[in-house]
Amino acid sequence: MTCYQYDEKADSLRETPVLTMQAALGQTKTTSDTALVRGGTFYVKVKNESYSAFSDQEYTLTMQAELLTYEKGDVNADGSVDTQDLFEMLYSCAKSSAGIREDLLEGAAFLAADIDENVALDSTDIYYALLYIAQKSAGLPTSWESVVQ
Repeated sequence: MTCYQYDEKADSLRETPVLTMQAALGQTKTTSDTALVRGGTFYVKVKNESYSAFSDQEYTLTMQAELLTYEKGDVNADGSVDTQDLFEMLYSCAKSSAGIREDLLEGAAFLAADIDENVALDSTDIYYALLYIAQKSAGLPTSWESVVQ
């Protein structure tokens, strides 16, 4: 089974699947890993590649979704985008770069930190957060749309 996200701007499915899993045939329940996505429309492709005798078998797919609320840039969810959020982003990015996989940002904190929404926390996100905080601190009118171009 493969799950693809629909890109409304491009009016097509994204090439990279959000989730791929193998499932056993018959009366078997299979649980997959969790996929962290920003909502939207998804298409699921179920393909039977090995047993032609089961090609007419019915499949039931049940998916569970959890709504995560977050404000862009507010990594620690304290209601403001500030240097504490920037620190959390830097710390998580540095640990990831050093190969440390424990205690990285995840869930709503990760979504808040992924400023450019490319499903990765990297130096570009940190740059955008720093620029946003600097412009706000200088009293300049700013928005995430004006920062992320």
